[in-house]
Amino acid sequence: MNSEFLELKKVVTNQKKIIRELLNVSKSSKKAESKEEKQMFDSQIASLKKNLSQLSVEAAGAMSKISMIPPLPVIKTTIKEEVKKEIPKKQEKNFVSKMLDKKSENKIKTSEFERETIKRIKGKEAVLGTKAEKKASKYVQLSNKYFGE
Repeated sequence: MNSEFLELKKVVTNQKKIIRELLNVSKSSKKAESKEEKQMFDSQIASLKKNLSQLSVEAAGAMSKISMIPPLPVIKTTIKEEVKKEIPKKQEKNFVSKMLDKKSENKIKTSEFERETIKRIKGKEAVLGTKAEKKASKYVQLSNKYFGE
């Protein structure tokens, strides 16, 4: 694994050197006065770009060799057809409706205490379902009147 990192490091340092050289040559080509000098700098730039593209391919190869995470072991599993069958989902019921269904199935008479409890639970569900909007306080109303838009 260390050898792969060292290989990648060498490729990257070579890329840095070529980029620095490319920058220097491009600056020099701007200062060139004759046509021959510009052609020489252009050919130099073209060869440096070619070398840089080759190094980028090498870097991609070096990076593909490196893996930080070891591969997971492959586990083959066999699933029986019985397990594959989907289980139909039952409709979810709240606590009160479940209790009422049980009472009606068993036909047990509910006591007065149980009826009050059921009413209380149903009342809580109704209260939770609707929320009343709060009115702004007098101070807020007054400040909105003076400072609001």
